[in-house]
Amino acid sequence: MRRGVLASVLAAALAAAPGALAAAPPAPACPPTPALPRPNRLSLCAFSDRDMAYVGSPRQQALCLMPEGDPGHFKARASLGAPLDRLVGSRAAADPARLAALLRDAGLDYPPAALARGLSHAFGGKRYGPPARYFVIHDTSSALGRPAFPPEDDPAINRLGERYCGGEYTAHSFINRQGKVLIAYDYGVAWRATKFESINRWRKGLFLHNELTQPRIPRRGESLTNASLSPDPAFTPAQYRALALLYVAASVRAGTWLVPAFHSAIDYAWEDGHDDPRGFDLKQFDEALGTVLDRLRAGS
Repeated sequence: MRRGVLASVLAAALAAAPGALAAAPPAPACPPTPALPRPNRLSLCAFSDRDMAYVGSPRQQALCLMPEGDPGHFKARASLGAPLDRLVGSRAAADPARLAALLRDAGLDYPPAALARGLSHAFGGKRYGPPARYFVIHDTSSALGRPAFPPEDDPAINRLGERYCGGEYTAHSFINRQGKVLIAYDYGVAWRATKFESINRWRKGLFLHNELTQPRIPRRGESLTNASLSPDPAFTPAQYRALALLYVAASVRAGTWLVPAFHSAIDYAWEDGHDDPRGFDLKQFDEALGTVLDRLRAGS
């Protein structure tokens, strides 16, 4: 008897049996995914699908992909600051035991063995695709449903792990306001989280996605559920520290300091796209990164 027929017969028998357990209600169906609209303006940064990379040196790419200001008012960045300015694109190496200890001391559930593995590959994760080159910074842009921001330790703004309707996580990692980290998918897993990747499946695997929790409350005229005002400061020192650790770990696995990038810059071609990470302070990230590197050199 075919497996599907057998399953139907068993299900019918169980349903008819006295005292049979009630069947679990079906899971709610996810609504159809709307068609992705076509880009309605030029990309902020030129990308070559032949090379599977943005145009220019890694540093030039980072300057373009981490612009100052907000979408519609982006300004060219002249420098990435120290130490990022001299790192991007150069060789990345660190003592694995020291790095594993730093990750462990920070409370990150990062398997030490993962530090010896490579990153995801483009072409949807095919091993012959080029390895991941871009470390993408997002924020959750979550409408808080309140008129004012709560304290940073409020559980409402410290949940971890946003998911799509089907249950899949929306990014590789999530960092809440207290610096706690959820690694939803290892950086060796090809994942996509931007429109830019969705319009060309070969780009999937080239980007590593990292979400910073950022609540939003309404500006004048907005509703509690459609809110765009971010906190000031936009992110906490604990978030910058955790993000710097993840960036170091990913770059060491790559063997090269990855190109950091903003989600808003990658999806700039869609005018109604994203504004994240809104209010990101590159100086604070540089300082957190410098501290991690100092601790790696000192061995503590």
